[in-house]
Amino acid sequence: MSERSKSALESLERSKASLGQLVEDAAKIVGADLISEVDGVKNDGPNIQPTARYTFKEQWILRWLLRRFIATDTIQVNGSKIETTKPQLLDPRPWKLLLHLLQTIPAQTLTEVLVERKFGPHFSETLARYLELRTQANGSNTVSSNSAPNGTEHERSPKRRRLSPSPESIVATSPIDQLVMQICAVCAGLGGSAQNDSQESFTALWSSIDSCATFVSHALRLALTMLDNSGQTESTASSVQTILSLWDSWQSAGGIFKTADAKVFNKTCLSLCLEVGTALRPCKAPTFNNAKNAIEAQIARSTVLPLRERFNKKYLRQWTSVGGCLTWTLIEPFAREVRDFLSPLSDRGVAQRADHLFDIALRLIPKYDTRTRQREQPW
Repeated sequence: MSERSKSALESLERSKASLGQLVEDAAKIVGADLISEVDGVKNDGPNIQPTARYTFKEQWILRWLLRRFIATDTIQVNGSKIETTKPQLLDPRPWKLLLHLLQTIPAQTLTEVLVERKFGPHFSETLARYLELRTQANGSNTVSSNSAPNGTEHERSPKRRRLSPSPESIVATSPIDQLVMQICAVCAGLGGSAQNDSQESFTALWSSIDSCATFVSHALRLALTMLDNSGQTESTASSVQTILSLWDSWQSAGGIFKTADAKVFNKTCLSLCLEVGTALRPCKAPTFNNAKNAIEAQIARSTVLPLRERFNKKYLRQWTSVGGCLTWTLIEPFAREVRDFLSPLSDRGVAQRADHLFDIALRLIPKYDTRTRQREQPW
């Protein structure tokens, strides 16, 4: 590293300037063009391969940015504490620099740095804060647009159709949403790019199945917001597919998929998966079909197949022995298990999404294996 670069890094570390200004200085050190990319974010799919020449400067800037930006309330600079305010999350420049660094540093080195900085849980917390701030900002914009000047009451809005949304309630997807979604996809893609010697590091990145599920749920919530506000975009669908692959990567890295993992998925991600799948249903392009298939495959592995396995073990023989119609006495025990297994959906309108679950369950019934089909007829 040249003396000029060392001096720039040292001054960056000691500076008490605003994060936005510091990010611009850091971008100059690593040669990242923030302005042009923020104004027009590329809608490419997730990229986990290095896109620029990697040097130690990128690794140093990444460590500095994670310490200053990701889920930090106060930091130490020259022995004094500096508060990092949440509104900094609505500045696109730190997100763009983070994306540039994630796409520049090789996957194995990147994973090691992220594990060292405990990136997984911290980034999930940061993502939750960003979604909260985004909701508050959109709500304040709507309120301010409906408010009259000088504190007087606003005039009554003109009549409109009952189901038509007001123009003020439609919030376009911002470039920051696209940046954050790409970052989520790159982080999730680290699992697929990890080699055998870095599987332990990948598992340590998310620390637990609950941490992994929390990250996936926040990313799916952002994807659903983007799909609802700006319509279906192929980049969002591609990111959703990559984010869901994180669950498979966790399974291959951590061992056999357990029933407890399925319960975590149903509690944290099932409802969001059904909502995103519903939003993607009208789209017929290959990218959207791949995303829908990924969602349905995950629901099948974590929800439908465990329920079928429970039924076949505990209730199949009893239901098969019934000669006439099934009575509620036989149905109630399994219905109670289904309700407990899908408890997160009970308060969010399970009836509105039950058709999607039934559709997946029906397509999982073997069509050409007559013996298996007859044996599982009660299911």
